[in-house]
Amino acid sequence: MESESDDDMTTESESDDNIDIDDMIYLIRLLEDIVLYVEGNEDEDEDENEEEVTEEIIGNMIKTRIHRDTDDGEEIICVICQCEYENDETIGTLECQHEYHESCIKEWLLKGKRSCPICRSSVLPS
Repeated sequence: MESESDDDMTTESESDDNIDIDDMIYLIRLLEDIVLYVEGNEDEDEDENEEEVTEEIIGNMIKTRIHRDTDDGEEIICVICQCEYENDETIGTLECQHEYHESCIKEWLLKGKRSCPICRSSVLPS
């Protein structure tokens, strides 16, 4: 009985040592392609909207409201900074209706990002 388990261990060990190099190369190339695709899409967004976006333009694109805590105890967070909204904070809402801390979404857009962090829809007027 002991020899059977030794054989099983040997088989597992041998299979770990025999990793298919072609599979590894394929996965590395696939990962490189994904990175290039993501970087390329970010560049396209920037190229389409080469016009410098100012705080004034951003201010016109964002609707604001003051956050009020609700009685249901539900925690609502800003997906950019991952912090919970506090009572009386200014919340910025994009045209797609996704909300963030106003300062977070302004900083996001001033850094050259041109899409909603959640749904990736364009935030610049057509």
